Amino acid sequence: MGNPKNMRGFYKYTTFLFFEGIGGSVWGGMTMYYGIPVVFLTYLNASAMQIGLITALFWGMLAIPQFWAAYISEKLTIKKNWVALVIFVSSFTWLILGLYVLITKAADTNATIWLFLILYTCACFIKAFDVPANSSMVFKLIPTERLGRLGGIAVAVGTLGMVSSGFVNTKINTTFAKPMNFAVFFLATFVISAFTALIIFSIDEPESEKIKQSPHFAAFLKKVVAIIKTDMVFNKFILGKWLMSGHHILTAFILAFLIKERGVSQVVAGWFPSMMAVGTIICGLTIARFNDLYGPKFIFLISQILVIIYMIIAWLIPWTGTPFIIAVFIISGIAMAADWSGFGYMTYQCCPTEDKSTYVAISMLSVNVLTVPLPIIFGKLLDMGILNYDCMFTIFMISTIVSIIYIITVFENPKAFIDMINEKKAKAAALQEK
Repeated sequence: MGNPKNMRGFYKYTTFLFFEGIGGSVWGGMTMYYGIPVVFLTYLNASAMQIGLITALFWGMLAIPQFWAAYISEKLTIKKNWVALVIFVSSFTWLILGLYVLITKAADTNATIWLFLILYTCACFIKAFDVPANSSMVFKLIPTERLGRLGGIAVAVGTLGMVSSGFVNTKINTTFAKPMNFAVFFLATFVISAFTALIIFSIDEPESEKIKQSPHFAAFLKKVVAIIKTDMVFNKFILGKWLMSGHHILTAFILAFLIKERGVSQVVAGWFPSMMAVGTIICGLTIARFNDLYGPKFIFLISQILVIIYMIIAWLIPWTGTPFIIAVFIISGIAMAADWSGFGYMTYQCCPTEDKSTYVAISMLSVNVLTVPLPIIFGKLLDMGILNYDCMFTIFMISTIVSIIYIITVFENPKAFIDMINEKKAKAAALQEK
């Protein structure tokens, strides 16, 4: 149970999230898979499959190392040193990419596309190793009874950094000509990521109890299998997240669609992460707190309804005026933040122990089974002319409606949440009797 002696660790962590939101490795406004990377590949005239690869690589490389990352994390009573190290090492991929673009000016576009995808793969893969430790550390920095509210505030602060990145990105775009602007983006990412690693290292993290762990990785995997076999509520959550994967697959393609089919300029497209971040702030300060009141089932339902709304605006309204583009960006951010908020809350509350590393790892790997291959498949089908954007939107609209039906009829809130609500009701009833 999260029970910090003071909130200074949480405040430092939110500071870290702010700067990571501006330009942290993989998760920042300069690096998030649906923003500048899509604009960069579009500038290089990359194919739809190559653009789809960004989403696949982001989620795939974050998912693949999770069991090893969780195994490492569970042995650590203090997580911050590992988290800081992973962030720092991951940032070097952006240093290499920035120097390459600076020196070569991306003259060989095909080589630049594939170098970017290779280095992006490395960045995501390395960064994945801090996910279980990072999540477990956060749980120790926030009191359990305030997890939903303070977690929402933390997300809001992080995405405020991503909003700020929009102004930084615009300044870079107007100051430096292409492709030098991209070199600056990548080099700035290295500097900001190194700085955020120092912030993490300075956090006063409470020491957790050492989890009794089998000495062999094979035995650890048996524990994972046991969780999957016995925790039916968790399994229903994983299946539901599979059905909700269309939103994540669509995110990169929707920006390419707006650029290629609706004529949205690349400068306006560069604001996508920032406007999504505005939506995330709105969610973090409002919708996310409903986790504590109604549980993640309610949050996921809101998320999927918002997905349908922004798909309708982007797909069926032909006018590309600024208000409509902003609406698409912001609503997609609210939907994404609600999804992430429910995901984190569900994962934490399903796990019965203090160290959440294993549950985080299972969630990340299981949920991304569909998120990894489908963007590549859809991108290839677009390139071959077998599918067009109308077909793709139709498929994801149907899958989102199915996910809403599943949430209403099958999805369950975790037992820990139900017990917490019942305890609050019992205390309230006791006070009334007095």
